[in-house]
Amino acid sequence: MALAPLVVTDVAPADITKALQSLIPKVRVERAQWIIAQLADRVERKRISEVYASVGKRFDAIESAAIAVATPAHGATLLAINGMGDAVDQHGVESEESAVQAVWTHFLARLAAARVTYLQASSETESDRRRLTRLGFRHLADLAFMVLERENFMPLPPSEVLTPSTVNHEIQMVVVGDDLGRLEAASQIAEQTFSGTHDCPLLGEFRSASEIVAGYRLSPQFDPWQWRILIVQGEPAGCLFLTRHRLEGSGSDEGQSATPTAVELAYMGVIPKFRGSGLGRVLLDCAINVSSELGASRMILAVDRRNSPAFTIYRQRGWVETAGESAWGMEITP
Repeated sequence: MALAPLVVTDVAPADITKALQSLIPKVRVERAQWIIAQLADRVERKRISEVYASVGKRFDAIESAAIAVATPAHGATLLAINGMGDAVDQHGVESEESAVQAVWTHFLARLAAARVTYLQASSETESDRRRLTRLGFRHLADLAFMVLERENFMPLPPSEVLTPSTVNHEIQMVVVGDDLGRLEAASQIAEQTFSGTHDCPLLGEFRSASEIVAGYRLSPQFDPWQWRILIVQGEPAGCLFLTRHRLEGSGSDEGQSATPTAVELAYMGVIPKFRGSGLGRVLLDCAINVSSELGASRMILAVDRRNSPAFTIYRQRGWVETAGESAWGMEITP
């Protein structure tokens, strides 16, 4: 007896929960929590229209589903498709792949219609990697997530930071704040620092430097008062972007704010001509000082494992690796 045809449709925002219910039982607990957090953020900010979902049904039963959320600068993040790393893949059974591919083809068209030009995804297991490869994603980097607890917020003295070539130079860290001129300058400096970067260099094949910086500026957590410009001898040399996050459900230490926070080191970079002079450590010390002043409970970051200079600095300064995943990207064409 022939199967009933698979009907693939987009999901209205009001019906996202139904699609989610078909995915969550097949997803690892940690990923399920992450998916729910991403969707809850859109609901809280009344931006449910930024959630994209498509499903494939037979007899009104969902066989496959894909969900993504919009990100700044015409991007999107894939949350799941039929359950990333689900039981079907883990046991090597491919019977659902035809439904997955049908939904995926429709889903890509849905994203293109929404003017999404870049789709990113992450993987934690080999089954995730296999599925993303089959769907047409390209592996960009293996990331390490690192944490620095408040008790280790201890900047190094200048003698242990700078090289002899820069120790006597005049160095300033300028707050961007609400100065539009400084904001544009910080953006331009950041774009220059991407040249020859060791941090996710393949991302440049999918996103221009200006698009990447626009993503930082359009983020809901963007706060120009936590952005800094590094000036050496009156010349722009680098930049630092920090992001403050609330830590829900955590207690607070005496003398700190009632709502503990984590400060994310979202980005720091040095213009090529100034590299090799210890200025990366200057930026890191500034980040630690700012985090301390904000009363942060900890600092967090993600770094490309192939970026050995940065990875080494973080480890030397007391950062501890807590998790890891792989980053993937795909260009969406109309």
